[in-house]
Amino acid sequence: MSNPGSTSIPAVIFGGYKTALGVVRSLGRSGIPQYLISEHPDFSGRSRWARSFPEGTLLSPSPACIDDILASLPLDEAVLIPCSDHWTSALTKFTSPPGKRFLTSLPTAEVNDKLADKQTLSALLTRLDIDQPMTRPIASQSDLSEAMSGEKRDWFLKPCDSQAFRQHFGQKAYRVGSLEEAWRIYTRVADAGLEVLLQEYVPGGADQHYFVDGFVDRDGNIRAFFARRRKRMYPVDFGDSSYMRSVPLDEVAGAIDGIRTLFADIPYRGIFSVEFKQDPRDGRFRLIEVNTRPWAMNEFATNSGVDVIAMSYHDALGEDVSETTHYQIGRCSAVLMEDVSAGLKLIRRGELGVGEWLGDQLRAEWTLFSWDDPMPDLARHWSAFVE
Repeated sequence: MSNPGSTSIPAVIFGGYKTALGVVRSLGRSGIPQYLISEHPDFSGRSRWARSFPEGTLLSPSPACIDDILASLPLDEAVLIPCSDHWTSALTKFTSPPGKRFLTSLPTAEVNDKLADKQTLSALLTRLDIDQPMTRPIASQSDLSEAMSGEKRDWFLKPCDSQAFRQHFGQKAYRVGSLEEAWRIYTRVADAGLEVLLQEYVPGGADQHYFVDGFVDRDGNIRAFFARRRKRMYPVDFGDSSYMRSVPLDEVAGAIDGIRTLFADIPYRGIFSVEFKQDPRDGRFRLIEVNTRPWAMNEFATNSGVDVIAMSYHDALGEDVSETTHYQIGRCSAVLMEDVSAGLKLIRRGELGVGEWLGDQLRAEWTLFSWDDPMPDLARHWSAFVE
C-alpha cells in the first residue's frame, strides 16, 4: 500500500461509468476529498463521495477544453486523475495555469500517444519482439488484399483510437470474413475520419483473456502487479468483461515478462492495464492493448488488495509508494446486468449450464453494487428500467 502521507489535497476525476466510480470509491474510503468532471454525467456521480463543482463553473466539459477547464477550476491545488483515453491524452499535454498546482502521475504525452494508438503500439511490440497477434496496418484496398490473400486466417478490423471508434460505431471492432466485407467496413471507418488495423483473431473464448494491471512510480519502479482472468464478456465476441477472477502472477509469467520488456524500453509512469490473450496453439501470451489509465474493473483490484488509485494519488504528490506484493487469489467479480446477458446467450448455445452460472454469482462480488455506496448501482438499474 501507499504511505499515508497527505489526504487533504483534493483529487479531480475526469470521466465516468465504472472506471470513475471505482476511483471515486477508492479515494472516498481513504478520506480524500474529490470532485468528478464528466462530459456525459452518469451513475458514477451518484456516489456518496462524488462532489460536483457549482453549476456554471464548467461549461461543456470535454477533453478538447482541458486548458479552459483547469483555468476555471475553483482550486489552487489538486491531483488530477483521468478515466478515459481522451481525458488521459488531454491531461498529459496540459500546462498548469499560473497560480495553480495541478499534479498528475501519468506517462509523458509522447509515451501515452505511442501506447494508446494501436498502430504505433504494434510497431513498438514488433521492434521489441513482444508477442502480439498478427497485425497489418491498412491504408488502401491493396493493403487489405495483400494481407488477406495469403494463409487463411480469422481476421477483424481493429481501431487505432478505441474510444472514438466505439463512440461512433457503438462497438469495439468488426470481424471480417472476406476481402469485400473488409473493404466495405474499411471505407465506412475511413469516411468517419478514423483508422483501423487488420488483426488476426486469436482462437479461444473469453476465458483465454488475461489482464495484468499495476503501477509504476515516478522513478520508473513497478510497485504492483495484479492479474485477473476473464471468464465471460458481453457482447460475447468483442465486449467488456462481465465476470472475472483474480489469478496468481505465476499463471501469467510470460505476460509479465512482456510488460517488463516494454517498460524497460520506454520511460513509463502511472497506472497501467495490459490485456493479453493466451494462444491455445502455442500457449504464448499475445499482447492486445495497453491502457495508460485506471481501467473499468479497478475497484476489483482495490478490493483484492492492490489499490493503484491510492498509489497514483500519493505518487502525484511526490510521496513514496511502497510495493504491493500480495493480493487475494481466486476472488471473483461480476457486472450483473451484463453477465445475465452473456450467460443467457451462452446457455442458449449450450456452452454454459444454468447451475454453473448461478454458482458463479454466489462466489462473486458485484462490481457496481456496494453496501456502503448503493446509489450508483440503483441509479443504473433504474435508468435501464425507464429506458
